[in-house]
Amino acid sequence: MNDLFLALLLISIIILVIGIKKPLLFSRIFKKEMTKKKIGLIFGGIAVIFFILFGITSETTPPKETPPPTTNQSDEQSTQKETPPPTANQPDEQTQAAQKESAQKELSEIIELGKKADLVVSCEFSDSATVVYIGPTWYTQTVAFKKDFIAKIGMLKKQITGYTHFEVRDAYSNEKVGEIKAFSQSIEVYK
Repeated sequence: MNDLFLALLLISIIILVIGIKKPLLFSRIFKKEMTKKKIGLIFGGIAVIFFILFGITSETTPPKETPPPTTNQSDEQSTQKETPPPTANQPDEQTQAAQKESAQKELSEIIELGKKADLVVSCEFSDSATVVYIGPTWYTQTVAFKKDFIAKIGMLKKQITGYTHFEVRDAYSNEKVGEIKAFSQSIEVYK
């Protein structure tokens, strides 16, 4: 069905072009005077209808899913023998604490580096809200840099607190110049 509408669409476009160039051909067929405007309306409308029908009947292909990697039974048995099961979730808690600690250290380094560059004036980090106050250097940076800066702080904040929402505000006017939105997790740069 899809191929039929595509063929009819192409035919109607060809007839439209021919009709606009030589309207006398269609005056003989329709046995009345056909102008370029009438031909354009008739066959242009038909082309639009077939285009819509072609779009409706076209198949949408779902995105291809990558199959899970195949493993041999001998590989599974060897990995099961090598790694003992964790006891009482202690290794998980230890690794999470280590990840939080390294994220906190990296975040502190980034903020200190931002302060040296006069990009960051100060910041407030708490479990409920995070605000980074920026200085005049912020306005000289590209939007890509600003988004990368916000994304990096958001990623580290998520590792530390479990959520990414925070705001970037001007230190002098307290105007919001960027943020990571709470629900959509999108990065917005306003200035």
